[in-house]
Amino acid sequence: MEEKKRMAVNIAVRCAVDATVEILGYNGARPYFRNIGLLDVFENPPDYDWSPCITSEAYSNLYMDIENIIGTNGAKGVWRRIGYLTIKNGIEKGHLFDSYVSFSKNEKFKKAMELFPVGSGMGRVVDGDNGLAEFDVFDCELCTGRQEIKPLCTVVEGLMQCVSDWAFGKNIYRVKEVLCIAKGDDTCYYKLVEAG
Repeated sequence: MEEKKRMAVNIAVRCAVDATVEILGYNGARPYFRNIGLLDVFENPPDYDWSPCITSEAYSNLYMDIENIIGTNGAKGVWRRIGYLTIKNGIEKGHLFDSYVSFSKNEKFKKAMELFPVGSGMGRVVDGDNGLAEFDVFDCELCTGRQEIKPLCTVVEGLMQCVSDWAFGKNIYRVKEVLCIAKGDDTCYYKLVEAG
């Protein structure tokens, strides 16, 4: 029996496309999407809805191929910015978190984070010791098969940072990846730490 492929949904892909275009510009993004085999997604961006769109592996490739253009160190900064803008676009254009506005700050953060596994097909939210939600990407497509000295998947840091800024306010918490598969850990694990 064939294993069912994990899927990223339209809104996650659309917000990532929008963020990539915002950073690379239209003329820079077009050849990039062609190179990774997602030109159709670029030219016909999906709607802001929850229908399955592309595999989680293709969704990860959407981010990872930037490394081939500017190297690992440069890509980490771009990935983080794309992650942040992906959620920002989801909030502003896709109205991702509208139904959470009246929740407490902690509940807003946790509920918003619970959309990540639904949108990307990866990871799970766990309750942290400090009462804040944490994110465990035990099935990280970005890091599997890699060997790095420092954590690699800054795109998730960017995504999570934007959610934190939305829920708690800017400069309250920063996201720290404390475990990373690319460093030899069993999982990629993210938590919030107090800023400053």
